[in-house]
Amino acid sequence: MISELELYGAELKKIKVYLIKIGPARREGTISKVKFSEAQELYDRFSNYLITVESDLKSGKIKGQDISLVETAVERINVLYNDIVKLCNVEELIVLSKPETKMSTITFDLKTALNLLPVLTNEETVTKQLIDNIEYYDSILSTPECKQNLIKFVLKSRLSQAAKLKLKTTYSSVSSLVQDMRSELLPKKAATAIQTKLQKIRQHEKSISNYGEEINELFVDLTISQANGDTKCYEILKPINEKLAIKQFADGLRNRKLSTIISARNYDSLKDAIQAAQDEEVSSASTSGEIFGTYKKPYYNYNYRGRGHNSRSFHNGYFVRGNNRPYANRVQGNYDRQRGSTRVFSYRGQRSPARARRGTFYRSRGNSARRQNTVNVFEESNNDTQNNNLEMSQQQSSSNRFFLD
Repeated sequence: MISELELYGAELKKIKVYLIKIGPARREGTISKVKFSEAQELYDRFSNYLITVESDLKSGKIKGQDISLVETAVERINVLYNDIVKLCNVEELIVLSKPETKMSTITFDLKTALNLLPVLTNEETVTKQLIDNIEYYDSILSTPECKQNLIKFVLKSRLSQAAKLKLKTTYSSVSSLVQDMRSELLPKKAATAIQTKLQKIRQHEKSISNYGEEINELFVDLTISQANGDTKCYEILKPINEKLAIKQFADGLRNRKLSTIISARNYDSLKDAIQAAQDEEVSSASTSGEIFGTYKKPYYNYNYRGRGHNSRSFHNGYFVRGNNRPYANRVQGNYDRQRGSTRVFSYRGQRSPARARRGTFYRSRGNSARRQNTVNVFEESNNDTQNNNLEMSQQQSSSNRFFLD
């Protein structure tokens, strides 16, 4: 788009440079008329193309730095055209510095209409865009013949088969065509149903941005359905319904603290309330640590290395195979806890004493296995008692023999 505007500017600049080079004496003849007609033709094509540019600006297709580039290119073209008019010394023509005044006298152009008017589909947004662009193009057409060409173009090439059945085959004015398109092609929404839906909507799991978009859509639909095409009613209902939408937006927020903040600020614009809610959510999340993902580290280790795995763990000074300790990483209760542990866990049933470890133990990787037999505490105590009794009996017999001797 910007490149095409630059092409118009480059062509006009060539004409201006040529007129300056030939001098004022040669500009007195037919050369100036020929060059002026070329410049006027270029400027008319530029004016028709400018309709598409302005439509894209309104719809948001042109954003950011492109807007300033487009404005600069348009201003440069207007300056070049005015300079050419002065050099050609054509006093009977009106010198135009703004494209809006020039566009008020343009004729119907097929290329402009193709770019400006979309083909009708089943989507409501496309229908609204087509109606708005028809009204805009009608406002800048100069003659009734041009307006009739616009009506024929819309009826023959921009409507779907279903839309053609709902509309008439001919219309005397563009306003009557637009009125029938609004009544026949746009769905009629009940104001009470929209208002009920607006009162019941809540954020729940939606983000603030998506929740705000739903509120805004309901607010627009409610105002349009209540105004019923009357501009004065629309101007009266818009601030009233916007206040209602802001209140419902604040009441439906998931965070009650955020809801109180938005309600207390008493915003007049819904978009300002939505933006403030997003900013407050970010600031509150940063202070509480939610943005950086801070969380309490869980106590349990959920990495399962149990039965059937040839893993190795360390227990009581020995490396043990994982299949000999099938629940090595499970938090142990009183039923099977490590000896010496003072931690108490909740359990069900009767408490049983800690049992001795069984199985094959490994002191280090690569050494041969050593079988550790279970030691019976009661047998050791009995053996000690028997040994003590035997020693006492031997001492007693030796003492008796001494006295007998």
